[in-house]
Amino acid sequence: MPFASRALENLNFDNSYVRLPEYFYQSIDPSPLEGTHLVSVNPESESGAIA
Repeated sequence: MPFASRALENLNFDNSYVRLPEYFYQSIDPSPLEGTHLVSVNPESESGAIA
């Protein structure tokens, strides 16, 4: 499995906005993007620093 895929699978994401009262945000369904690509990879994170 390529490094970028492993790192994204282990990404720890906390959507803190969802804990705000409803008048602070609007929940919408995501829309797909065309022509997406990886912009950058932090080579230091390959050591397992991503938890």
